[in-house]
Amino acid sequence: MKLSITEMPIRDIHLLTRSLKEHTERQIEQIKASIQAFGFNDPIAVDEAGTIIEGTGRVLAAKKLGMATVPAIVLQHLNEAQKKAYRITHKKIALNTGFDLEP
Repeated sequence: MKLSITEMPIRDIHLLTRSLKEHTERQIEQIKASIQAFGFNDPIAVDEAGTIIEGTGRVLAAKKLGMATVPAIVLQHLNEAQKKAYRITHKKIALNTGFDLEP
C-alpha cells in the first residue's frame, strides 16, 4: 500500500468527541511555536470520513494559527477496532523511550 500526503482543509477534519490524550493550552502553545519555527512537518492521520486517527494537538494548534489546511494521510484500510488500536499504539510507543541529547 502506498501512502500519500494531501493538504486537507481543516473544515473537513472531524475531532474525536473524546481524545485519548489531554491537550492542555500549554501544550497547544508549544505545538504552535514548533509549527511557527519549523513548519508543519508531521502530517496528521485521518480516516476516510476525515475523522482524526492521530494528530489532534497539531490540528488544534493549526486552528489557533489560522491555517486553512494541514498535511494529512488518509488511512482507509483500518476498521474501527484497528483505528482505536492504532491511536493507542501511536501514543504509547512515543512514551517508551528516553532522549540522547549529546551531540
